[in-house]
Amino acid sequence: MNIFILGCGFVGSKIAELFFKQGHTVTVTTTSESKIQALEQIASQVLLVDSQTDLSLVLRHQDVLIITVAPKTKDDYEEAYLKTAELVLKALSQECHIKQLIYTSSCSVYGEKQGQWVDENHPLEPTNRSQQILCDTESIYLNKLPTSVKVCLFRLGEIYGLDKAIEFKIKNMTLLNYKPHGDNFTNLIHVEDIVRAVNWSLQNKSSGVFNLCNDSHLTRREFYDAWCQFLNLKPLEFRASKGGAHRGNKKVNNHKIKLMGFEFEHPVCEPTN
Repeated sequence: MNIFILGCGFVGSKIAELFFKQGHTVTVTTTSESKIQALEQIASQVLLVDSQTDLSLVLRHQDVLIITVAPKTKDDYEEAYLKTAELVLKALSQECHIKQLIYTSSCSVYGEKQGQWVDENHPLEPTNRSQQILCDTESIYLNKLPTSVKVCLFRLGEIYGLDKAIEFKIKNMTLLNYKPHGDNFTNLIHVEDIVRAVNWSLQNKSSGVFNLCNDSHLTRREFYDAWCQFLNLKPLEFRASKGGAHRGNKKVNNHKIKLMGFEFEHPVCEPTN
């Protein structure tokens, strides 16, 4: 099978590595010339792309398009997500060989729910420009592509695992003096479960929207206090509660994808002795 991965950073490279090992013809993209040599070890072909790249040419003869783009900074959201979606729409509207499109979105599209549970049927209520861009991007993939394309969209929780280890994250937060809202609930997903979910979607030719968060929903205070104690690190400081919405506080329900047969390899992210 010919698989095209648009955006091959932390998540995309792990997906590429799996499918390349499985024997698929994997084409990946990067915007950084310095990354080409490393990506050549996990892909059949590496393409250097920018906002001017004609995707209608590079997507010819591809069966599956996996989009795992990510912004370098918060100022790059529109370029990374919305502009990419518009380029994909233009390319697939001209000449569409793609049978399935898999896109990794974010559960931040639900906005602020004041700690309530949300599932895939809950309305999207973005609270800032970045979240609105993510919602607009989802709308393009779900509503505007040719009907011949099966679209599978994963709303990811906060990614951890491997290069995004919990210990490194805590140390970095301490270094930057970042103080999270202690009362907000966590919604987490291990990178290996993202890769497994994408593979599951490909194998089952799945379509639709799926929340991709694990089963653990401790508050941030509970989560980081437990990990700091386990790792023998200085406890984090938290923002003082103001009694109102903290932007993005929710517990993300993952029952839909589990009912469809997917099993999490990392269902919780809590320290154990």
